[in-house]
Amino acid sequence: VTSGKKDVSNFQQASDQSNRLLLASIIKALKIPGVLLSTISIIVTSMSIGFLQATLEPHLRQFSLSPVILGVMFVVNGGVYAITAPGFGWICDKRVKPKAILVLGTILVAVGFSLIGPAPFFPIKTVLWLTITGLVLHGLGMSAQLVASFTDALRTSVEQGFPNNLETFGLISGLWTSAFALGAFIGPSISGILYDYIGFRNSSMFVCATHLLVGFIIALFLMLARSSPYNEMKDDKVGNGEINPSAFARTTNNSLNESIKSARGSSISIERRPSCMNILISYNSYKSQTWNKRDSAPLAVGPISHSYGTLDFRNGDGSMRHV
Repeated sequence: VTSGKKDVSNFQQASDQSNRLLLASIIKALKIPGVLLSTISIIVTSMSIGFLQATLEPHLRQFSLSPVILGVMFVVNGGVYAITAPGFGWICDKRVKPKAILVLGTILVAVGFSLIGPAPFFPIKTVLWLTITGLVLHGLGMSAQLVASFTDALRTSVEQGFPNNLETFGLISGLWTSAFALGAFIGPSISGILYDYIGFRNSSMFVCATHLLVGFIIALFLMLARSSPYNEMKDDKVGNGEINPSAFARTTNNSLNESIKSARGSSISIERRPSCMNILISYNSYKSQTWNKRDSAPLAVGPISHSYGTLDFRNGDGSMRHV
């Protein structure tokens, strides 16, 4: 029972240590302006998706669409995203800076929402083909933002000193998922309230305004910021009392190496041949000289018994005579 309690306690301590390291790494990543902007871009993009999930169906009731056509309307932006996401990923890797793609994505989403309503400053009524066009542009915009935001956050974090390994990839991936979930919570919550009070056309301007604001900030940052060469951090501390995961890993490895050396230094020499050691191990060792008579007696067969480097003769009374 005591051993089980110790195991549970050790597991809890290890889990707490892991959580502290993860929290320290996330906070450290969010302190990087480029990563923070990418995270905000993910949030507003997810908000736009949640906005449509809550309000698109009431907005399309005026067209009296069949359930099949209504379902197709909901997959227009998702289908465009699925088709164009690999292309935006290739562009971010080979051609254009990810932040430039983020700016393009915010503009596309803003224009798309201006057409879905349409925006109140357009003196036209809601038209189905214009709504579909807006959904296509929204799919293009969210594809650009979601792909470029992850690429930019990962690249920026590595440039600012994070190790270029799977731990950093997992950290940025978790940050991306958390930001997306936060936007998916905020979007439907705000859209439902705005739709009840001011209608779809006016409430869609909230999404347009947030995307244009984020796009302007990213464009300003892109013009003023300069990329820095990769320089992996070597400090044992991150911020105030926060532990650097790479330093923690190095400390753990050093402790393990010292434990191995200590275990090797305290190993049992075969020359001592304690009583609990198998006598066959001693016999096969090149360091062995002779067997102890007590150990070799059980192996004596017949009048003559061989040991390593000696001859033992069995007397008539069963005793052994060493030569």
